[in-house]
Amino acid sequence: MSEPFLLDPGYEPLLGTTEYRRRFARQHLDTVREAIKLIVAIVCVVWLVVPPLLYLRTGIVAWMMFGMVGLNLALPMLLLVVLRFWWIGDWIRYWRMRRLAWHGELHEGTLLVARRVVIPAIDEDDYDTVAVEIEYRAETPAGQRVQGTSRFRRDDLLNSELPPAGTPVLVLVLNEKTHAML
Repeated sequence: MSEPFLLDPGYEPLLGTTEYRRRFARQHLDTVREAIKLIVAIVCVVWLVVPPLLYLRTGIVAWMMFGMVGLNLALPMLLLVVLRFWWIGDWIRYWRMRRLAWHGELHEGTLLVARRVVIPAIDEDDYDTVAVEIEYRAETPAGQRVQGTSRFRRDDLLNSELPPAGTPVLVLVLNEKTHAML
């Protein structure tokens, strides 16, 4: 049997160890952004909850005034954080990918389609990026079939042939909803 095709060749030396999990986490999880969102949410909640409690405990009106300022500043920020990051599902995706990185199992899958895709530049001064997009199929630990698409920039494959359908690939699988190709 041939070697599995890796969308990111940087995983190859790490496959015999658990270091591939760290690499996957670094590439797929924006931990700093998630930490900032969590800190903003905590600060807003504290600003909304603590002054009224201190007012009730001490009776000092200044605490209530501070709380009113909190209502005007912290509540809109908290609502923005909740609407933007929890309601849309960024955190759900973040925790899913985190669980995949640390608890997913490596399974051999099958490459269905390989193609080059052009990712347009955001800034008109930049160049468009060419990436390799792979459609794959694998099985979950429970034996369910999963299918997905992964994309990665591979400059080494710009002018060479892409792997054919049926080529083995490695897929990190947690469940039927959460999986990604290495």
